[in-house]
Amino acid sequence: WLFERLRTRESQKWSGTNMHPSHNNNKLGNIMNAFAHFVYEASQNTVVLADIQTSTFNNKDILFDLMTHTKTGNSIIGDHGKAGIRTFIDTHGC
Repeated sequence: WLFERLRTRESQKWSGTNMHPSHNNNKLGNIMNAFAHFVYEASQNTVVLADIQTSTFNNKDILFDLMTHTKTGNSIIGDHGKAGIRTFIDTHGC
């Protein structure tokens, strides 16, 4: 909520709630792919980032509006638990 007033109206959506496409066509896309993969690995396969978005502020890309899918399925509203993690595994490409 703090960022909403400051960000540009345009945003780039890198993943959805249950969509994890590869964005290998530019540097920022590669960074978002690697970041999502890193979180999954660093959490020992128990957390997946979803709904990753960026918006520009002062010529910098700012991450906002992230959500998670967790092994327990109770991190936030919209956490699809193990099914959300499985969707990431099945659709994420490095």
